[in-house]
Amino acid sequence: MTARTALRVGALLSIAALLGGCETTVETSDGRPMPPPPRAAPDTPDAAPINAIALVLGPKPIDSNGNLRPDTIQIEAYLFSRPYPSPMHRDGTFEFEIYRVGGMGRAGEKPLRRWVVPPERVAAMRAKSLVGPSYSIGISLLDGGATDQIGEQSVDLIAYFTPADGGERIMSMGVRTVSMATPIIEPGR
Repeated sequence: MTARTALRVGALLSIAALLGGCETTVETSDGRPMPPPPRAAPDTPDAAPINAIALVLGPKPIDSNGNLRPDTIQIEAYLFSRPYPSPMHRDGTFEFEIYRVGGMGRAGEKPLRRWVVPPERVAAMRAKSLVGPSYSIGISLLDGGATDQIGEQSVDLIAYFTPADGGERIMSMGVRTVSMATPIIEPGR
């Protein structure tokens, strides 16, 4: 080995020794350290009882028959067994009721409409979203030959779930207000 090659090798070894003591830290753009790596949420035991329902509504009801009156409410329903954070599928019956808007987070007194989704239909509505197992449900004012003329601009929606195993009937968390307003059509459009 020539003196020049030996000098290069020695220089590289010295640099490597110096860099060996360096520590690389990764920070966010605002200088904070990165968060810890994510960890999986605990699985909900199969025997855990359902004690909560969360509803996510579509952006607005659909006008399925083209008469400019919204008639179908799209719902993603999630069943939970608190304190477990993950939703789950269960056999059972969903019930939905709409009321006149009651205010203060309470629905009106008498339901305007009521839907019962039996276990066989509930099983067919199972879905999976980013949140986890869910039920993709559409309730239509036109079901059973009814009309979409309800005389209300908004309604309050409440959901219930009754487990098939005989567990307690659970009500959704809070009242959800749904706009049923007819769109305004400007002349010439």
